[in-house]
Amino acid sequence: MDERRVALIAGKVSRSLSAARGIHVAVRDLPDSVRRALKGIRYGRRDIEVIYDTKYSVSTAFEGNRALSYTVDLRTGRITNSQAGSWGGSNPYEDRAIDRRDQSFPVPNGSVVIAGEAGGRGNFLRLYVRPEDVDRLMPDAEEDVVLTPDEKAALNIISGIKSSYRAEEFRRQRLGDYSRDNPIIESLADKGLVKIMGSGIRITTKGRNIR
Repeated sequence: MDERRVALIAGKVSRSLSAARGIHVAVRDLPDSVRRALKGIRYGRRDIEVIYDTKYSVSTAFEGNRALSYTVDLRTGRITNSQAGSWGGSNPYEDRAIDRRDQSFPVPNGSVVIAGEAGGRGNFLRLYVRPEDVDRLMPDAEEDVVLTPDEKAALNIISGIKSSYRAEEFRRQRLGDYSRDNPIIESLADKGLVKIMGSGIRITTKGRNIR
């Protein structure tokens, strides 16, 4: 790996370790073994959050869901460990380690852990990988993007507000019309941070990370 890429990845790791949230990666850019594992547990979103850490924990927030974790060996693609909690989370009748409050588990070397909850209320999963294994999981690091204050404001609106309310918020913040012809939105699209689809505008994985 060249020095420039090392520096870019190190910057990503540093930022993610200092933040409460990780970064998002398009599922299509992940290794085949990880994509297969996600497909097997019916993860259907376009991207997934990646957390760089040496340990992970899981909790269940919804009735009808249960905690899950799968450890995937990044070299062989094998699932080396899996855990499933009780439906609805911890209860007095079953004692499962993954359901215990404040219980954490190590992220093994050379592996990625898929962890979160899944069930009738939806799949809410993250990937956990040790910082030293990031290069085996992540696609090529991207250059940092410089945004103007107006572009930052527009990106926050597109990412955080329902589409039906965005036009009003654009006007309120004096960003012009909320349309594909707005120069601010055109610039965000040119930078790969939003995607214009007909009359609709959605944030991309890259845009979510920049935000």
